[in-house]
Amino acid sequence: MRADRRQFIITAAMIGAVILSSAWAQDSAPAARGPKSAEPCEGVRVQPGMEVQDLVAAHSPGTTYCFAPGLYRLTKTIVPKAGDKLIGSAGVVLNGAKLITNWKPQGKLWMATGQTQRSPVSWNPKWPEIGDPTAQYNEDVFIDDRPLRRVLSLAEVGAGKFFFDYDNAVIYIGDDPAGHRVECGATEAAIEARAADVVVKGLTIEKFTLRGISVSPAALIENNEVRYVHGAGIRFGTRCKVLNNYVHHNGKYGMNGGGEDALLEGNELSFNNAAAYRTKRGGGCWDAGATKFALSTRLVVRNNYSHNNYCDGFWSDTDNIGTVYEGNRIENNYRFGIVVEISYATTIRNNKIRGNMASGIFILASSDQDIHHNAIENNGLGNPDNGVLIPEAHRGGIMLVQQKRGSGRHGEYLAKNISVHDNTFVITAGAIGATKALGNPQVFSQNNVFAGNHYFVPDPNGAWWSWESGIRTWPQWRAAGHDAEGTLERIQK
Repeated sequence: MRADRRQFIITAAMIGAVILSSAWAQDSAPAARGPKSAEPCEGVRVQPGMEVQDLVAAHSPGTTYCFAPGLYRLTKTIVPKAGDKLIGSAGVVLNGAKLITNWKPQGKLWMATGQTQRSPVSWNPKWPEIGDPTAQYNEDVFIDDRPLRRVLSLAEVGAGKFFFDYDNAVIYIGDDPAGHRVECGATEAAIEARAADVVVKGLTIEKFTLRGISVSPAALIENNEVRYVHGAGIRFGTRCKVLNNYVHHNGKYGMNGGGEDALLEGNELSFNNAAAYRTKRGGGCWDAGATKFALSTRLVVRNNYSHNNYCDGFWSDTDNIGTVYEGNRIENNYRFGIVVEISYATTIRNNKIRGNMASGIFILASSDQDIHHNAIENNGLGNPDNGVLIPEAHRGGIMLVQQKRGSGRHGEYLAKNISVHDNTFVITAGAIGATKALGNPQVFSQNNVFAGNHYFVPDPNGAWWSWESGIRTWPQWRAAGHDAEGTLERIQK
């Protein structure tokens, strides 16, 4: 990258582009955070200290459970029956961690014996080598709700760190536990519902090892806060509605799922993939991030706020068809704002996408994409500090890539019939268009067209577009058949 262009990027990162500032200022507020005050609830009363699953097992399907405020330290996963409703409010916390009180000094450290909690590692041995081996172990340790950093040997333990010696059932920490609450994740999941029409509403769910809420079909998941789950915060399926939840600081995913006709609306997702799941070779995100959707049909992702996640804001991966992303605000994620991978017939419209470290939108071997009326600003800047690497070819406003990925449920995986139109771009890093870098040149001959877009760049004479022969100037871009009615303006500082 030229030195003058790099200097501009640094300046833009500090002062920001002003073209869209009024539009961003008018953004609606993020989704409301967490459970609200109590609403009327008529049903079986649930009190702190109860093992909730024992209560659910004793009642018939279609029961409503009304949770009184307090801490519920679960040792069993709640398995609702068809039509059950789990209703909470502010102050109801379902906790999957074990309280540890038997600490003894061990030199400069402290140790607790008898720690037999253990779940299978969460990295498939068939996958590429893991980038950070600590991520695959699910039992996290917390001091006063602050997560400690796992290390893999006793010699590495110090302030803010812990070592779990699974073979000898001992946990070592480097902080004096006196006067503090120390917990370790122990229960695998808070709620797992395979029965239909379950409602989970108004609960705070924290510190489970694998899953927070896992539901399907036709469940309603509304106004919950899900945090510090080592695996996925919320997992959904067919006809589920996931509404107005605050999902943050989960180790692997904020949300993941698939199925038919699901709706995700009004949720806030932030700081997910906190455990830094990634591959060693290449450093890319792997099976982690704010979201990941697979095998979905007609999924609607609307009016959500996805920000500061340690990978992508939204990720469609493998045989999704008919997905609609609309009205979302997607900011400051460690890789792409939206990535659509080996999927079909996605509509991406009316989203505000800015400050993501790779492209605002990345389309990989996916066909029939309609991308329009989005505001895409200042993406492609910075480098993640969690080991994820971003190739230069992945930086910018939007990028299309074709790779040889075979075929799926709805045909061959091809980056074809992609229409990018009527969007507004502010470009200060990377490029917009298609690339054969990390892919192949087939992408240039598969009816992929940019039309009627509006561009703001620091230097209108510069090369900010990517097509067959590499990075292109505005006249070269238009000569390649794009944006005959598009506009180009200089960013006003």
